[in-house]
This record gives sequence, C-alpha cells and structure tokens, in this order.
Amino acid sequence: VFTLCYLYTGLAYAGPFSASEQSWIDAHPVVRFSIHEKYASYLNPSNQQYGAAPFMALLSKMEECTRQQYVPIWRTSDPEGLKQLRKGEVDFIIDPPSIDDHVLQFGSLSEAIFWGHDAIVTKTSSKLDSPHVKIGYFDRGFENSPSSIHGLSESKQTQSPARLIQSLIKDDIEALVMPIRLAQLLIRETQNSDLKVDGLYSRDPFAYRWLISDQDAPLHNVLSHFLKDLDPI
Repeated sequence: VFTLCYLYTGLAYAGPFSASEQSWIDAHPVVRFSIHEKYASYLNPSNQQYGAAPFMALLSKMEECTRQQYVPIWRTSDPEGLKQLRKGEVDFIIDPPSIDDHVLQFGSLSEAIFWGHDAIVTKTSSKLDSPHVKIGYFDRGFENSPSSIHGLSESKQTQSPARLIQSLIKDDIEALVMPIRLAQLLIRETQNSDLKVDGLYSRDPFAYRWLISDQDAPLHNVLSHFLKDLDPI
C-alpha cells in the first residue's frame, strides 16, 4: 500500500487505499483510457517553464502513487470512445460527450476533476468593430458547449484546435471560443505574440469529468484520493 504521495507543491495523503481499491490497483497494472485526439495538448509532457498539462499532471501523480501505467487510446469521435468502453478496450473516457441516459449505459461519471471556463481568443492587431464578427467555436463536447448552443455540427474544423488557431492567424475567423487552458497552451505552442486571451465567453464554469466503466467502479474511490489538492479553477 502506498500511503504518501506528493501532489504539485504540497504533500498530499493519497492512502491508505481500501481493500477493494488496492485489489483493483493490483489487478490493473496497466490502465487504458480513451481520449479524443483534439485534446492532445492536455497530455503534453511536463516542461521546465510551464509545468505539465492538466491531465498529464494528475495521471503522472496517480502513476507515481499506485505504480500503475496509464495509457491513452486515441479516438476521432465520441461514438468511437463509447464503443471502446463497451468492448472493454478502455477503463474510462477522459473527456466524455454530453451526458444523457444513453451515455450512462456505459458507466458512471466521476467527481469534477477540475473546472474550466470558455475564453475568447483574438489577435491584438485586430479591431473587432464589425457587427458581424466571424467566430470559430472549439467543440469541447461537455455540457452547454458554445458550439452546441450555436448549433454547429461536428466537423474537422470544430474538432481541430490547431486548425482553428491557424484560421484565426490567417484571418479566416476574427475570434475563437475555446476552453481557457487549451487556449493558453496553444498560444504558447504557436509562439505568436499577436494572439491573446481576450476575456471569458461566459462566467459559468464547466466540469471536466471521467466516464468510468461499471467494471472499474473502484477507480472512483482511487481517484478521490487525488482530487483535494488539484487546481479548482
């Protein structure tokens, strides 16, 4: 049993795990999870200047404490992820689609792992004085996503954050709505000083959760050991 683990800058008590939790850990030396390729930036490894991306930070600490290996299984659509979960190819989905009764047939939602806000990304050099601003929306797939509110269907453009950023740089669109963490990551990656986060799209936060298969229910409790010290925003 691994009783003490470091999370971020402080010491966090991550154990002892219960008998059922430890049994699940022992039976799962490798844990596979489904993640949409549009969230690749959220699994970027740590770098000295900015630190680990949010999903990587959590998964790395879980691996450190449980001695498990967490392996991403990439997908290109949400139906593909649900199929992976149903067939037992993955133990959980790290970015589930909007939740309804159909989705909950495949598992149950975790607690909120952290919270996000939708932000507006623009170019410093642009003057948004037109009454008809061309706006691009990143389809984040969670509840009340701006792309779903505006009735946008899934497409390569709404699915690819890199393409959306390039559309903004090339002036194909004048503003871009996406989760603020993802916006900050992509702005750093492009190293384009003309890009900026120009405020929040909405003050209402949304939760990042996992959809955990019913066969892996003990993971809910294992995960809960690690949530107290996570960035709540």
